[in-house]
Amino acid sequence: MSISVRILGPVELWTDGAEVNLGPAKRRALLAALALERNRPVPLSRLTTLLWAETPPASAVANIRNHIVMLRRVLRARIVSRHQAYQLVLNADELDLTEFQALAESGRQAIRAGDPARAEPELAASLRLWRGPAGDGVARGTELEQRLQGLNQHRLQVVEDLAEVRLTLGHAGDLVSLLREHLAGHPLRERAWAQLMLALYRAGDLGAALGAYREAHEVLRRQLGVDPGAELIALHQAMLERSPRLGGSGHPGDHLPQ
Repeated sequence: MSISVRILGPVELWTDGAEVNLGPAKRRALLAALALERNRPVPLSRLTTLLWAETPPASAVANIRNHIVMLRRVLRARIVSRHQAYQLVLNADELDLTEFQALAESGRQAIRAGDPARAEPELAASLRLWRGPAGDGVARGTELEQRLQGLNQHRLQVVEDLAEVRLTLGHAGDLVSLLREHLAGHPLRERAWAQLMLALYRAGDLGAALGAYREAHEVLRRQLGVDPGAELIALHQAMLERSPRLGGSGHPGDHLPQ
């Protein structure tokens, strides 16, 4: 039986190419919690902490055991009972998270090795595994949700790593829509604002690049009450001075002025 557990988006379980109806949200959350600790036993006490936002009800352990019974009907021996604990047995290629992490790390290794052409397809492939926010639908306020939010932050970093690589490869014009979409959902990320400014500048649209700086300044002031950081200010100044260090379309230079 082939198995695929997907948590980079709504929690899904697939067997032999067909999606399994997992039923209640708590069962999906339990599967996500076990998947995050794949191949390691997770104590019942830990599961209750992960799955309930406040003091777990008296029925928490019984609820978990009932959900385990239902999951085991599909996963069979893949769910192993330990003493007061459960373990989900998965190979690396059976969980989208481990695939994402491996591809993203491979891309970052290529960046560190100075090989952006090799990094680009690895980073792009890692992001294609995402179908929405990690664990979309998991109850808010739980420790499980906080762990999944950490995965979402990792994704944002990889999006910006990919943008950086594509800037280096001279693909500035193709980046503008990607970065606009990224910033629409995450407007406080100064690195992405810098990348958008640089993409517009290298595409030959200085006015739009300076306009992006004004947008960033307004958002940061309105939402955080702060001005842009030193790197964003330096990039803005370098654009005003038409610094050759910024490069141009098809001629990448430094990403940010030193």
